Order: sequence, then structure tokens, then C-alpha cells
Amino acid sequence: YGSTEFVDNNACVMYAAPYGVNMYSYFSHCTFNNNYRDKDHNDMSVGSFRGDFTNMVFSDCDLGNSNLNYAENVLVQYTNLSTEDVALGITLKHYSGLEEFFAYRRHDFGWDDAMKYIKSDQIKSVTIDLYADWNAKDGVFGTRDNGFSDGALYIPEGENITINLNGHTINRGLDAEWDDGEVIHIDENATVTINDGTIKGGYSDTGAGGIHINGGSTVTLNNVNVVENAVEGDDGAGIAVYDGATLIMNGGSISRNKLDRTYIMISNVCPYGALYVNNATAILDKVTISDNDALFYESDGVAIYAKDSTVTMNDCIVSGNAVKKEAVADEEETTSAKSVIYATDSSLIIKNTKFTNNGSTVLLSGSSHDTFLFELFDSSLVMENCRITENNPYELFYFKRSDGDLKNVTITDNNAFVLRVRNEVGVNKITMTECTLNNNTPARNSADIGTTATGILSMIDCSLGDTSFTNKEAVDFGNGFNSTASIFGEGSLATIVSFLSLIVSVAAIFLVVDVKKKAVSAAESKAEAEDKE
Repeated sequence: YGSTEFVDNNACVMYAAPYGVNMYSYFSHCTFNNNYRDKDHNDMSVGSFRGDFTNMVFSDCDLGNSNLNYAENVLVQYTNLSTEDVALGITLKHYSGLEEFFAYRRHDFGWDDAMKYIKSDQIKSVTIDLYADWNAKDGVFGTRDNGFSDGALYIPEGENITINLNGHTINRGLDAEWDDGEVIHIDENATVTINDGTIKGGYSDTGAGGIHINGGSTVTLNNVNVVENAVEGDDGAGIAVYDGATLIMNGGSISRNKLDRTYIMISNVCPYGALYVNNATAILDKVTISDNDALFYESDGVAIYAKDSTVTMNDCIVSGNAVKKEAVADEEETTSAKSVIYATDSSLIIKNTKFTNNGSTVLLSGSSHDTFLFELFDSSLVMENCRITENNPYELFYFKRSDGDLKNVTITDNNAFVLRVRNEVGVNKITMTECTLNNNTPARNSADIGTTATGILSMIDCSLGDTSFTNKEAVDFGNGFNSTASIFGEGSLATIVSFLSLIVSVAAIFLVVDVKKKAVSAAESKAEAEDKE
């Protein structure tokens, strides 16, 4: 068919069932619009078949408001479109070296075609370019072979694909449990790169609201913002990474995502982390993690939840992440802890990063329960050249059976208990070197730092300001000047001791000079007097 219009009909336009591999249907420059929809709300129904998907082709057709049943069995392609007509384009790189480009008026048809092409043995990689924002609320695209997908956009197992958002947004547009669905679901062992844009509006009862990364996959996000997604069941609101997968983020943000349980109230099921990393690796460089909220009081790791994983952060900003007080409207008691960053059996490596305005104290039945900036179990934390200021949890650091190595970290002006160590002697140790602590105000403690035994906390060459201790004799202060001064007391007393030491030293110098002046011969004294005359 060529240049034919199928419009304004009170009928389903077409049913096609090409069961034989030699059957072929081709529509070129046709128009389909405003036709009666069958009981499945589709204008055209294309049955399952054996053979190549290219047996049914729509080339340069205007599909209007048409819906295709079994759209995965159809190839929809466009050529020679003007820029304003292009919603999405795909570039195919063949193993032979051939490169092809196809443009699409509708995002969904372009995505479906891209996922079909990537499965071809002839195609090395596929690049998708967005030329307009995509509202992906209705429909599921690029479905699995079994017809099921957790995400609006599905990327098959083991494939290599690049998505250039070009500053545009893919918005799932979901905000409630009955609209459940992730934005992007990446299957196992895939290689995916997403550049320059926004992923938002996913809402999942398990997995991830925004981007779900399955085992063995490597996903690189360059200047991508994962925002305003939510999760009700297990795992991550923004991004979830599983089972040997690797997430690499360069720039961009994970912001304004929510951990909720408004609709799903299942025992032992809690949402965790705007970024959830389980038996996987996450590497973040110049990423902002901000304003993520836990609206359910048992949600640990509001910003980052790491289990059996390694998380590396450099030059990042972590701000405004909190467990909300209003999350506990039922006033139910709980002993569970709530944290901004949570690690169990994991390694955290954090450098040149700023933490500010995170955390809050949850009120339950009129009493305060613990919230943490960092909560570590059987884990390790390496932190260098970081600033921790103006945060509001109950405690900044909680270590249990965990190691810590903090160097040149500034911890000032926080409304929080600074550090609690619950390690075993001779097993785990916290070392702070050349750190600065001052003006921290615990909400319910008279001291800033608490330890349980000698040999589990060392503070070397640290400037302690007004820092106080619950078990000071258990702390190893090393031989640094500021640490030694802290032995005599905190704050002004240490300053006085140092000043008195300086006075004594100066007095000793003058005493030596005076002694030397007196120890001269009588002849020398007479000569000196004659010179003065």
C-alpha cells in the first residue's frame, strides 16, 4: 500500500497474521488516524508469527492516534523527516562497518525498533537520540520475549546501547501504587550509556522507581538527573543496582526521590535508598544527592543504602536528605534506626565531598529515636578532605564492628552527637587524622564523642575545639600538638595552657641572654663603659 488514508472508520482497521516466513506486508506514506478501536483498544492487531519481524513494515506513515496490538511484530520507520517532526532517532552500527540512521515521529515506535535491531546478529550497537521530551506513562516499550517488562523502557540482556537524551526528559508520570512501573529496566549483562538529561516519574512497589540495573550490567550515566521517583516495597527509589552490576555516574543528580509505604503495608518490607546498591559497585563523581525523603520511619539509607557492595564518591554533594517526622502519624513505637547513608558488609570510599543539612530526629510517642548521617555494620569507611556541617540527625557516625579512616575531615556546626563507636577491641578501629571538630551540639547527650573501650578510637593531630568525651581516657590522642593540648582540656583551657607554655619559653630565652651578659670580665666591662662615653 502506498499513500493511502485509513481515517475516521468505525472499525478496527486491520488484523494481520503472517504465519509464513515468506509473507510480507509493506505500507508506505499511509495515514492512520481516528479509527474505531476494538475491545483491546487497538486500531490494528498483528498476530504472532514465525520469521523476521520485517515481514510487517510501516515506512514513512503517519500513525496519528493509532495503537498497535503486538507492536513488537511491526517495524515502523521514517526517512527524510524535518527536525520539528523527529521525536526519536536510532543509529545502527553493523559489525560490517555499515552505519544506518532512522528517524521517528513517535518515541514508542522508535524505541521498539531499536530494541528489535539490537537483537540482530548483524548489529554491533544501537544509539538512541531523543529530540523531544517523552511522556512514557502509557504503554510498555521494548518488552521481553515473554511479553513482560517491569519498566516502561526495557533493555534486553547482554546488549550494547547508548541513549542520548540531549537535554530532554523521559517521564513515566506515575504517582501512586496502582500505576506501578519503573522508568528504565536494564536486564543482565548489558552495557548501557545514558547522556545529558532527566529520568523521572517512576513509581514501583519493588525494584527501582527510576533505573533498575540487573546483575552483571555496566551502566554509565553522564550528567543525568534521576529525580522525583518513588518506591514502596524493597529497594531503591531512584536507582537500584544488583548482583555484580556496576553503576558509574559522572555529574548529574539523584534528587527529590521518595521512600514510601502509603499503599503497601507488608510486614518486613521496607523501601531503602534513593541509591540502592546490593552486591554491586557504584562509582560517583561530581554527583549531587539531595532532598530525598523517607516517608516511612523504618527506611534506612535515605540517600544511599549499600549491602555487600563498594560505593566510591568523589567531589560530591549530599544535602537535604531526611527521615520525615510526619512519616510516623500512627505514633507506633520502633527501635529501628534511620540513616542517611547505611552500609552493611560494605566498603565506602568518600573523598572531597560535602555533607550538609541532612537528617532529622523522628518523634515517636513523644520521645526521640535515633537517626544517623552514617550507620555502619561490618563495614569500612575511608574519608578524606570532606566537610560535614549543619546536619541534624541524632548522631553523625555510628560504627559497629566497622573500621574508619578519616583524614582532614571538618566536622563543625552540626546539631548532632558526633561519633559513637561500638567496636570490639583488637578487631576494628576508628582513626581520625588532622580532623577539625568544633561547635557540634548533641540533642540528647552531654558529650560529643562516645567510646566503649580503650584501643578502638585514635585522634591524631586533630583540632578538637570544644569537643567533649564520655570516655576520654579510652581515646588515643597520639603526639600531635592539638591532641596533646586536648589532654589538659577542651576549648579555652587548652588555649590557656598553650599560651602559658609560650610565656615560659620566652622567659627562658631572656634568662639565658641575661646570664650571658653577666658572665663577662672586669676589663671588658670597663672597655664597654669607655665606649659609651
